[in-house]
This record gives sequence, C-alpha cells and structure tokens, in this order.
Amino acid sequence: MGSKKEFIASVQQSAYFDWIERDRGSVVLEAVAGAGKTTTLIEGIRRMRGTVFFGAFNKKIVQDIKGQLVEKDLMRAGLMVSTMHGAGWRAWQRAAPEVVLNEHKMRDITDQMAQPGGVPDGLDYTLVPDLERFIQRMCSLAKNNLTPIADPQAWLDMAEHFGADQDLPGDGDINEAMKYVMVAYLRSRATCRTVADFDDMLYAPLAYNLRMYGNDWV
Repeated sequence: MGSKKEFIASVQQSAYFDWIERDRGSVVLEAVAGAGKTTTLIEGIRRMRGTVFFGAFNKKIVQDIKGQLVEKDLMRAGLMVSTMHGAGWRAWQRAAPEVVLNEHKMRDITDQMAQPGGVPDGLDYTLVPDLERFIQRMCSLAKNNLTPIADPQAWLDMAEHFGADQDLPGDGDINEAMKYVMVAYLRSRATCRTVADFDDMLYAPLAYNLRMYGNDWV
C-alpha cells in the first residue's frame, strides 16, 4: 500500500497558516474553483487551538469535510462541522426541547386558515387557497430576512424585490393579501417552540434573540 501524500503548502497557504498562529481578527481567502480552499481550511484546523465552527453550504459538503477530517485524524472535541441551518436547529432544540420538525408547517397553517373560522373577522377564509402560494413565499422571505413585523412598507418592498407579487391571482390586491400573510406569519412565529420548519432553523434563534455558543474560530 502506498503512503499518504505529504501536504506541501504553497506560499499563499503558508501565509494563511502564519496568520492563524500569529495574527488576530478575520481573514478572507480568495481562490478559483479547484485551487484547494477546502484543503487549506482543513489543514488550518491542525493549527487552531480551542473551539472551532466549520460552516458548510449543504449536508453533502458537511459529510465530505468530516470524512477528510477523520482521514487526517483531525476530528476532536470542540470541532463542529455543520450547515448554518444545522447549527441553528441544534441551538433552538436546546431552547425548545419539545420542538419537532415539520417541513409542511406553513402549508398546515394555510390549510387551517382556509377552513370556516380559520381567519379573523373581516377576512374571507375562502380566498386563502388562491393566496396560499403568496402567503407561504412571503412568510419564508420574511423569516430569512428578519423583516420587521411593524413595517408594512418593508414587506411591500420585499415582495417587489423578490417578485413575490407574481404569485398573486390576476386580480389580487397586494395590500389586502398582506393581511392574510400577517395572520400566517404570526401563527408560525407563535408555534416555533413546538413546530418548526426549515426556515425556522435560522429564524427562531434570531427572532427570539437566543444566546448562541461562541467559538474561538469560525
């Protein structure tokens, strides 16, 4: 069996490793695809002391990075490799231990709104099915942007920026539709501690100002 290939750092990689060992603050690494950014970050962990959060874009990348860390014997206590959603979800589970994950949470809310008595007085529950797509998209956007509840213009600006108003029926009035959006949004927020969806993984810890674990390195 062949021996493992020895890692030889380039001048640029050596500069990054020197920053880890000597400097403070933050650093930005810029490189083209395939230049070895992940390899550089993993080798950097070898030089880091204390707790480390290694953020990754998706689950597949998380598993790949973990595999490389295990292969290089770098996995250890205090090293967390996770997506941002995964980190938020673990933090929220500590704050709300009874919470369950339901990817169809918003659909369930709009389904309930579409039943007799499902919306407050002054709103028509029979209109909800036509507005369902708009309601769900606006709630998702609001969670991901932490849109202020008390700023109606911010919601309208967000709808225009992301083209969410295209999900309205042909004769739909966006100002009227927003009344239904707010009902769904507030109900979703109120149930975060018991039922959460993918958006809530990031939204809930921030919306409720949850104290997150700090790390020496991110």
